[in-house]
Amino acid sequence: MGRIVPNSFVAVSDFHATKWPLDKIKNFYINEYDKIFILGDITDRGKDNKGTGGIDMLLEIKELTQKYKNRIIYIPGNHDQFLYCYMMGHEFGEPNLSRNGGINTMNELDRLKRKNPQKYKELAEWLGNLPIQRTHEFDGKPYLLAHAFFNKEMYNKRPNLCLKDCIYGRLTPS
Repeated sequence: MGRIVPNSFVAVSDFHATKWPLDKIKNFYINEYDKIFILGDITDRGKDNKGTGGIDMLLEIKELTQKYKNRIIYIPGNHDQFLYCYMMGHEFGEPNLSRNGGINTMNELDRLKRKNPQKYKELAEWLGNLPIQRTHEFDGKPYLLAHAFFNKEMYNKRPNLCLKDCIYGRLTPS
């Protein structure tokens, strides 16, 4: 294992139920970078365009963020918002997952909810409590991190704005 440079980082996103990016994190990046930012959208689509295996990947990433606290950081994306809304029973979730290759994602979630309601609840709570924007400083330079775009004004007002605060694509009161 090489020397990890303090505060060095890599940002990756949009695995969409494809396993090799997660394997790269576990086998290489964890030994190379101080921080690994995963910028969302782990589930849905995949090789079969139905999202097979995405929930297991998301659960594994959740475990990694807990094992490597403050080293592996997950920032949810729009597919995570669809997923969270589906998990919370909001009508916004199902049609968006269906349109975006998430049929098996919903089936996997439903199976998890039946077989292990506690794990389902923990996944929903973890996902809902994740901030949608982060900052990171490296080599004296600030980096602004989000899945699609960083809203500096929103970040300045609410740096810990979480996915659960963003239902239906609109902000809910804090």
